[in-house]
Amino acid sequence: RITTMSDADSKPSPVPSAAKEQFANFIEKLNRQCKGLPYIPVIAEKAKTKPAYVVLGGGGFLFFIFVLMVGLNALVEMACFAYPAFMAIKSLKESSGYEVWLTYFMIFSSFHVMEALYGHPDPMTDSTTYILFKLVVLVLCFLPMTNGAERIYKMGIKRVIAAADAKTD
Repeated sequence: RITTMSDADSKPSPVPSAAKEQFANFIEKLNRQCKGLPYIPVIAEKAKTKPAYVVLGGGGFLFFIFVLMVGLNALVEMACFAYPAFMAIKSLKESSGYEVWLTYFMIFSSFHVMEALYGHPDPMTDSTTYILFKLVVLVLCFLPMTNGAERIYKMGIKRVIAAADAKTD
């Protein structure tokens, strides 16, 4: 069967209409804010687009430059430290759940130890595959719905500690 444009138009959109409305409202609000800026409306007019798209494109370009300057590994480090650190401090204040964050930071630190053992220039942190692997592992460890840090603790860290305790006794 050949799909025509009218068939494609009748299918439900994968993006919910509420999300589309929120994005459209965001773009309109950004357009209103950009009207007072000196050069953005002129650039948007020459590019035949909305000023909001010029600002978002410029922001994306600056973010790309930031990634090139700082490096993907630094962004992963910041992302995998900021939220868990906040949650660890919060759990210490509440006196509950800090064991999970202690385990997470043991795993987080183990990545740093492994990277330090390889010296500089570091072939591990220069590899995009390794950096993305580290990002996935650390995010899975700190997401509450996955209990990744607890799983890694039970599968590996607990056994290593038990073996070390047996040797010292």
